[in-house]
Parts: sequence; structure tokens; C-alpha cells
Amino acid sequence: MPAGAMNASAAESATRDGMDAVRKGDMALALACFRRAALSAPRDPLALRRFGASLSQTGANGEAIGVLMDALALSPTDQVTARLLGRVAEKAVESDGGLAPATPPSAEMLLAVLVQGSLDLQPFAPLCAEYLKTRSALAPAVTVAAGEGAAWLLSAPGGAALGDPVLLAYLSGLISMDADVEALLTALRRRIVLDNRAAVPAAFLAALARQCRNNEYVFFEQDDETAAVDALGMRLEAALRDGRGVGDDVLAFALYRPLASLEGHERLGRDAPIRDPDAARFVREDIDAATEQAAIMAALPVLTPLAGAVTGTVARHYEERPYPRWLSLTPCDVGTRLPLGRDELRERGCDILVAGCGTGRQAIAAATLFGPRARILAIDLSRASLAYAERMTRRYGLGNIRYAVADILALDRLDMRFDVIECTGVLHHLSDPLKGWRILASLLAPDGIMWTGLYSSRARTKINRWRASAAERGIGLSDAAIRRFRHEMMAGARTTNTIELTADLFSLSGIRDLIFHQQEAQFTIREIGECLDRLGLEFAGFDLPAEKVRQVFAGSRSDPRDLAAWEDIEDRNPELFLGMYNFWCRKPR
Repeated sequence: MPAGAMNASAAESATRDGMDAVRKGDMALALACFRRAALSAPRDPLALRRFGASLSQTGANGEAIGVLMDALALSPTDQVTARLLGRVAEKAVESDGGLAPATPPSAEMLLAVLVQGSLDLQPFAPLCAEYLKTRSALAPAVTVAAGEGAAWLLSAPGGAALGDPVLLAYLSGLISMDADVEALLTALRRRIVLDNRAAVPAAFLAALARQCRNNEYVFFEQDDETAAVDALGMRLEAALRDGRGVGDDVLAFALYRPLASLEGHERLGRDAPIRDPDAARFVREDIDAATEQAAIMAALPVLTPLAGAVTGTVARHYEERPYPRWLSLTPCDVGTRLPLGRDELRERGCDILVAGCGTGRQAIAAATLFGPRARILAIDLSRASLAYAERMTRRYGLGNIRYAVADILALDRLDMRFDVIECTGVLHHLSDPLKGWRILASLLAPDGIMWTGLYSSRARTKINRWRASAAERGIGLSDAAIRRFRHEMMAGARTTNTIELTADLFSLSGIRDLIFHQQEAQFTIREIGECLDRLGLEFAGFDLPAEKVRQVFAGSRSDPRDLAAWEDIEDRNPELFLGMYNFWCRKPR
């Protein structure tokens, strides 16, 4: 038998053994089998993917990243491997504090991923940053002081680095979550607006403007920058009134402020010509998006009135900064099993309520998970958030979501019943969370299921310290005040090498929601159990990765569906629910 056939046979046998070990829950044996299969077939991307997945499931995220990058290099359009690589990169940052791959990502592999239109690109931000800091022409500028790096990039020797295709794609399509890259971009933006923008290619200026729009202008700006941007805005408004060309000035302004904030912005590119194609393209997409969202906001139906002072406060919070900020997602695979094994819901169609849908990511995910037969009503207090949601829903071509303005505390007048209710990250912002939860439970059909997300008081200890610090210092809610607080907090963390890569720190709406929310309740597992008892709902399990559940229950005879068992687990893993307690419950027949 030829050596290749022998290797293929050995790989198939090892794979079968590995799959059998997974079914039995023996992940150590599964890892050994998949390693053997990958060694037998080193050019087989599927064997490498399985090996990488098993490495991650046993905690070896750094090695898993290297194996999955090899798999993706062999099959660049494999979305399953790309999706897995993104998830493992996120896990590595969250649990290990960094990526630590054996070799840095390649430009070819990253570009193959970043051009895919049906993939959540944000998980690849750490991999892109790793490439930029180690393998790209930008690397020398990141390894020195930010001001020195910016000066080099604006010189003839360094200017070529600004055309790196990965850099342009990273800035345009993701939210940067790397403190070193951010420091360099912040210093570079400052030099551009104050004295050197003529030396910067328009393609890079447009990409950096997209990055600033993506993160909602969260980068710190000093007083002289603010003054320069204000003056630039007045000059642009005068040019718009006179019908004069605006040149690169429009991109320099867009590094700091939305173009829609300019008086007469609708004339950009029409009465005020823009010659550069990169600048013209950016202006067109920015103005078109703002115009579309304004039209959506005006046409949104109102399902219930908004009542109460707290409701008004929370509504204003999200009108000013719609949350969460997201740019892309991976539609759920239609073969994915539904929660609690309720696959019949997809087959027959079902009614779903997404209560507090925010900017629509959750509603869109539900639409792709439950399938085209699902009928989804998504509500929120904020018209601005709903407009963003509707615009993104149109982008993904979904026609089974209906958005409306509504207050959860007024939904008791709604004569409808739902098979599924999703309400995550919402109840803890109500004036009376239990009342809102009771109203939602009353709308649940018999045997209906509910996905709920609540803040953990235990897991948010560190965040509570940030909140207390902001309150003690009297930090206001203006964008400038929040930017300054964030800048000082991150500078201190960088000095002590203790920066937390919490995604919410890297957008203005994110940090506002994380630290500056004016209405927030927090819960314990015991309190959740008491609420479920009062509501007549059955706990059906926390929404955690299967490998995480296996890990925390290792050696225990407890049932993961036993809520009481999780109290001890959280004591031993205090940041397990750092995001939220996300869990499923059901209404008995």
C-alpha cells in the first residue's frame, strides 16, 4: 500500500477513535487521537481543524490558534474553520490574557478572512493586531513611543506602511481592541489634524475615519485637537454653503466627528465636489447610512407608551449612544440545534419576542437560528437603536423581524403569546426588574422558553470599582468627560500592565454602558432562583460553552440544571459570569 494511502487510513482510524472519545466525554483521549490524525495527514484541513478544536477544548488555546491558522491557510474560504479560529482567539484573550501563537498570523490568511461577507470579523481583531505588531511594515512604529511612531509614519521612509492591506481592512471593518495600536493611531490622528494631513494617503485617511466611526470616536483628544476640529468644521460648513470643494478636509474632520453633524452635510459630494475617489466613497457611505437611519427612525411604529422617570432616563441613554456597537455577524447555521432541543420550533415556525433588542444583533441571530418561518417581534425604548437594527437587518436580507418602540413595563396590555422570549442585558436596567420579568413570563406560551441575561454582582466587582471611581470624581456623561476618564484609566492600566481587554472599553457606547449607566441592578444566583420560584419558571441551564460546563463540573456529581450547584462553582470561579448570567428557563405546561 502506498505511504499516502497508509497515512490516510491511519488518519481516518484516529479520527474515528477521536469522535468516539468525544461522545464518551473523554477529551484527553480525543485530543491524543486528533493529534495522531493531524500528524498522519498534515495537509488535511479537516484533520487540522478537529485537532485545533480539541486543543482549545482542553485549554491549549495558543497551540490551537497555530493549528487552525495552518488549516485556514490550506482552505482559505472554509468558514467553519475561520469561525472556530475567531472563537479560539477570543477565548485566548479572555482566559489567557493574550494570543501567544507559535507563529504570528500571515497577511494572506487574514485577508482571506477579512473579505468574507457572512462572517463576524470582530473576533479577528486580536489576530490582526498581532500581525500589525510583529509582521507588518507598521511594526517599527508600534514598538516605540506613540508620538515617535506617528512621526516616522508621516515621513517618507515610514509612509509606505500606511498602505498595508491588512491595516486598511482592519481599520475599515473592525473595532480595534489593542492598546498599543490605539496609542499609535491616536498620536497619528493628532498629527494629521494639526499639521500633516497632506502627507497621508487618502485611502489610509478614509480607513482611519471608518475606524473612528466604528468606535464612535472613543480615541482621546486633547484640547488643541478639539479646537482645530471645531475650526475645521466651521470652514467645511462655509464651503458647503458656498458650494466649494472640500478636499481632504472632509476626511480629517471625519476622524473626530460624524459628517452628519455638519450643517449642510447633505450637500457633500453633490453641491460641494470631492475629487478624491477614496474620500468620495467614504462620504457617500457615511451620508447614505445617516439618511437611511433618519428615515427609519421617523417611520418606526410605537407599540406602547414609555412611562416613568427611570424609563425616560434609560431611553435617553440609548438614544444618545445606541448599544451594542457591532459591524458584522456570522449567521447561525441552519443545522445548529435549537436551545433545549426544541428543534420543532424551527420546523413548524414560532413566535419570538426579543425584549430590549438594542441595535438588533440578537434579533438577527434569532432570525437565522430559528429559521425563516419564525415570526419575530423586536422591541426597544430607543428609536436610534431600532433604526440601526433595521438598517442592519436589511443588509442581511431578513424579512421576518418586525421592530417597534415599546416599554417592557407596559407590555401587559399586549394580547399575544410567544413560544420564545429573549431578554438579555435588559431587566437589570428597569426600575422594577421583577415586575418586568413577571410581565414577560405572562406573555410566554405554555412550554415556552425564555433566554434571560442579568448582571452578576460577584463577577462585576472590578467593574463596580471603576463605576465607584467615576462617581467619586464626579465624571459627567459628556463624550469628552468619558473619553478623558477612559484615557486615564487605560494609561494607568498600561503602565502597570493590567489592562483588561473588555470589548466595551473600545467603543464610546460600550464604556458608557459599562461604567456610566444611571440605572443598574445586579443579582446573585440565589436571587435568580428566588425570582424563578416566584414567577413559576423552571431553570433550564446557563448558556455556556459545553467544554466550560465540563470543566467546572469535573469531579462533581451535580447536575448543571441544578441552579443551587452553581453557587459553589461561582465562588471558585468569580469571573465565570463576567459578561452576564445568561440562562434558559421554561414555562411548565
